[in-house]
Amino acid sequence: MPIPGETAEDDRTANGGAEPARRMALAAFAVRVAAAGLAYGLQVVLARSMGGHDYGVYVVVWTAVTLIGPVSGLGFETLVVRSTPKFMAARAFASLRGMITAARLIAFTVASAFALGAVVVVQALPTLIDPDWRVPIMLGAACLPLFAVTEIQDGTARAQDWPDLALGPTYILRPLLILLLVVMSLAAGSVISTESALIAAIGATWITGGLQLLFLGRRLHVTAPTYTPEMRMVRWTGEALPILMVDIAFVLITGADVLMVGLIAEPNDVAVYFAAAKSLALVQFVQYAVRTAAAREFATRVHDGDRAALAAAALRASRWTFWPAAGFAAVTLAAAPWMLALFGRDFAGGEIVMAVLALGLLARASVGPAETLLTMSGRQGLAALVYAGSLATMLGFGVVLTPMFGIVGAATAAALGMGVEAIAFSVAARFALGLDVFVFAGARVAPHVSLAREAEPWAG
Repeated sequence: MPIPGETAEDDRTANGGAEPARRMALAAFAVRVAAAGLAYGLQVVLARSMGGHDYGVYVVVWTAVTLIGPVSGLGFETLVVRSTPKFMAARAFASLRGMITAARLIAFTVASAFALGAVVVVQALPTLIDPDWRVPIMLGAACLPLFAVTEIQDGTARAQDWPDLALGPTYILRPLLILLLVVMSLAAGSVISTESALIAAIGATWITGGLQLLFLGRRLHVTAPTYTPEMRMVRWTGEALPILMVDIAFVLITGADVLMVGLIAEPNDVAVYFAAAKSLALVQFVQYAVRTAAAREFATRVHDGDRAALAAAALRASRWTFWPAAGFAAVTLAAAPWMLALFGRDFAGGEIVMAVLALGLLARASVGPAETLLTMSGRQGLAALVYAGSLATMLGFGVVLTPMFGIVGAATAAALGMGVEAIAFSVAARFALGLDVFVFAGARVAPHVSLAREAEPWAG
């Protein structure tokens, strides 16, 4: 049955050309719903067992890990997703295996360099870093290498339409392992501190990455028969680096508000802000689920040169994003007092923060995964420019509003940044591709705008 705004013709199109994307979106969302409950339970346990100060430090360090890890792949995660349909169509299995191998090596090496740099800075400049932060920073650094590799493997599995391997390890297994280790420590009578929570995160991250590597390798042996990997490192790195701009901008726009609050406010305030943001997880997960599914379909439509199908897919993705997000936002805000109470009495002030952030998230949802559409069609530079403008808006308002109004000011700055982002992506998609991505628009295609076809990534 079509969702609001989707015609019967749209639905038939979806059932014909986009059924894998719909299955991927539903599978992704199902996993993320389960993961949301698991992650929320983990955060509640951590907040109650650690106290506001230690929990605030943990939140900032872990947020930094989730920002640095994805960009350590230098854009290869998205390049793998974008290139896989071309490799598979041409049966260029050696090139596919080579790109995956190169992506893993680069992610591990770059993340290890970041980790080493963090340790060196902490050891070389002890007087500039608060004692409460020194050990947590070094422990967080130990998570980075396998966290980065897991991001690459998530993209590899998404490109093959394997939602269990793309989402299960990262969003189910890793938080479940952290939760189990923390609960076991509590049962043994241990006190949970920032350090012990991060040690649990290290173990969970490395175990998850190793298991995902094993199972992904087995499946790739079937779908892409083993060949000696064909490495074109220089060429692929040149293609991936422009995508890196989008990856950097995306992770910053999704996590920079927490880091900004961490720099300006006290750890206790960071804890409240993070709890409020986590309480809106289902709203954010809708965006991720559709983005995960749409990437593969967008790449296929661009490769085929089917602009009408691409236009329909883009608008359908916006509808799949906005309407579920709106429903979850309404339910979550109604339950906000009870949800925040789970974290403790000190978290009641997060209700206003949740309401403000929800408005920004709905603005972002109104254009669906527009950045993925631009990236898969080779306009990653334009997507990065949009994110840069959104980030500048958020940071500009944040440094002014946060000292004046605390975490409510930070939430307002984040919402304004998301609003600017939505408007800019709508304009960018119309300008660059001739496509309307706003949820209430029609699937119109501007005939004077053509899809740029890129050189095949395995070609000499």
